[in-house]
Amino acid sequence: MIHDRPHFSNSIMPHYFKSKFTSFRQSLRNHGFAQIGGNSWDEGAYYHKLFLRDEPLLCQGLTQEQMKKAMPEWIPVEDEPRFYPKDNHESVVAAAAMVSLKSS
Repeated sequence: MIHDRPHFSNSIMPHYFKSKFTSFRQSLRNHGFAQIGGNSWDEGAYYHKLFLRDEPLLCQGLTQEQMKKAMPEWIPVEDEPRFYPKDNHESVVAAAAMVSLKSS
């Protein structure tokens, strides 16, 4: 999830990517990443089942084509991953508020 697009584009991308933000997004799609829709905390985030925090071995050594084949081109909203339990809604809202304050 990119919470502060201008900061990401101006401060982080130049260190790792030699492209504009739109090209970066296209590259995510070319590697099979899907954008999460709906109205949840994760709306707009990109997801790939083989690119998970604390699981680097899942995608190690895979080519762009292998990454793309591992994910369907479209994921129905009901099949999208849910990274936060429903009973944890209050803490997720509090975390979102803190991120919002830091970005301001």
